[in-house]
Amino acid sequence: MCKNLVPSYKFQLVTSDQVIPAVETYDDDGVSVRILVGLVDELPNDIPDELRPTAVERYGWFVICNDRVVLAADKTERTVWGDDEFKVWHPQYNGFGGFVFFSSDDQSKLPWTTTKRELDAASPLYRRAITKMKILTDQFTKYTNIRKQDLEGARVAEVRKSLVEVSELTVVQPLRMPTLSTVSQRSDIVSISYQRRKSDVDEVKRHLGSPGMTNKDMGIKTFEYFREVELGK
Repeated sequence: MCKNLVPSYKFQLVTSDQVIPAVETYDDDGVSVRILVGLVDELPNDIPDELRPTAVERYGWFVICNDRVVLAADKTERTVWGDDEFKVWHPQYNGFGGFVFFSSDDQSKLPWTTTKRELDAASPLYRRAITKMKILTDQFTKYTNIRKQDLEGARVAEVRKSLVEVSELTVVQPLRMPTLSTVSQRSDIVSISYQRRKSDVDEVKRHLGSPGMTNKDMGIKTFEYFREVELGK
C-alpha cells in the first residue's frame, strides 16, 4: 500500500546582523524553563502545496513540556494574547514565533494535565512564565508598530543570513530587531488623543470582537472605520 509521507517541520528562527532571537532561561521549583522569541522563517519552496500548513499555523506561542508540544501556534488568552488586558493577536504580528520549554525529571511539576497532552493554563509555574513571555512579546510587537511605517526598509533588513533551530538556542541573549524609521521622525504623522468613559470604550471593543485590545488599537480601528465609511478610503 502506498503511503503519503507527511513532512516534519523543524521550527527555525531567523538570525542575521539585525535579527537575533531572544533567549531567557531560569529554574523554577525544580523545573528548567527556556523562553524564546524571534522571527519565524518561511517554509522551503519544495514542500508540496497540499502538505504545507498555513502561515498562521506557524505563528504564535508554542508550549513544550519535556519535549512534547502541548499547545501550538496559540493566539489566545491561553498564552498571552488578551490575557489580563494584554494586547490581542493581530495579523500585524505575523512572523512572531514564541516558544516556552518546561523540563523536569519530576513530570508532576510540569504545567500539563494528567493525560500529558494538554496545557494546564492555571498552573502557578505557568502563570509565572506568562509574565516573562509578555515582556518578550511586547518587545516584538513594538517593533511591528514601527515596521508599519517603513515596510520596504523592514523587508530588506529582515532578510535572513542563517537559520537556527529552536532546540539549539540555549545561550541567554536579548531580542534584537532591525532599527527602522520611527513615527517621530516623520513630519507627516500626528498623534490623536482624547478621553472617553471606560464603559463606552469597553463597549466599542466588544463590538469590534476584541475586548482585550489596547485603547490605542481601538482608536486606530475606529479612525480607519470612519475614513472607510464616511470618506470611502
